[in-house]
Amino acid sequence: MKFLRRKAGAERFLIIQLRQLGDVVLTTALARILKEERPGCFVGFLTEEPSYELLKGSPYIDELYLHRRKDSFFNEAKLIFKLRKRRFNAVFDTMSNPTSAIITYLTGAPRRIGYDTTIRRSAYTDAVPRSDGYVVDVKRTLLERYGIKSEWNRPELFLSEEEKSWAEEIKRTLAANAGTTRLFTIDATHKHRYRRWTIDGYAELSKMLSSRYDAAPLALWGPGEEWVVKELAEKSGGAVAVAPQTTVRKMAALIEAADFHIGNCSAPRHIAVAVGTPTFIIPGTSQISWLHPDEEHDIDPFAPPCAECGNKCGGDERKCMLERTAEEIAPYAYRWGDKLFGN
Repeated sequence: MKFLRRKAGAERFLIIQLRQLGDVVLTTALARILKEERPGCFVGFLTEEPSYELLKGSPYIDELYLHRRKDSFFNEAKLIFKLRKRRFNAVFDTMSNPTSAIITYLTGAPRRIGYDTTIRRSAYTDAVPRSDGYVVDVKRTLLERYGIKSEWNRPELFLSEEEKSWAEEIKRTLAANAGTTRLFTIDATHKHRYRRWTIDGYAELSKMLSSRYDAAPLALWGPGEEWVVKELAEKSGGAVAVAPQTTVRKMAALIEAADFHIGNCSAPRHIAVAVGTPTFIIPGTSQISWLHPDEEHDIDPFAPPCAECGNKCGGDERKCMLERTAEEIAPYAYRWGDKLFGN
């Protein structure tokens, strides 16, 4: 089996972002930059499920590689051999955790670029200090170390016409039942409770936004989260509809079909940015660096005392999320929404 040769003018790049789903979505911006700034280059992307499925169809990614957590040594070795066979000129490890650093090193690429993080810096030929700013802009610094510069910072996802049609049909049905033509999605879930606003708050805010912008609300959910959206629908008095159980790609299609998205700081907000849907987020302790700089994306500006360090408070002392009311958040959401819809 012959190894692919590196040819002048046909550089080969690998991007590594194994997880989390939102981080993987944000990293897609780098694939476009590489394709545009290095015409004719080959771009590979290594990730895990469910991100692997979500990235399919991108015109900027030539080959997707699937990493399975806790896989057998044999399968890990097969993956490394496959990556080495691709003879990458450079690997950009935007995750820079122990697993991704080891994989980066084992690719054998002459340029291995990651963040300057403790002992893992030894896996890289170039260890780049983390900077401040929007997350995609920070990720771009790895490309800049290789001499690739761009102002592009929008993630992108590419859905099939079938997936889009499915979502549009759901939108038409829900909007018609509500006597409107608009739809907005809600993500009231989060695996960390210190970044999850109250269900009561979302129920009230959803009704307020539905009335002001004549839009039907649809609550999204994933595995193990159905109880959240059912309780949300109940507390809203039936005003909030519950999305059907879907794949991650169909969830993205629902977000793309929506006129806007509200929710906690989790993957759906980044998916919304990637499919061009405006967002309003209740961030809790999340950093401002997750907010895309375009005006169509905004947040509740309330910053709890622990926000700068992302303190993972315990018990029921999440004052930033438990005591923040819909009435307090609504003026900021209205300011954003009125610009969006010209109210």
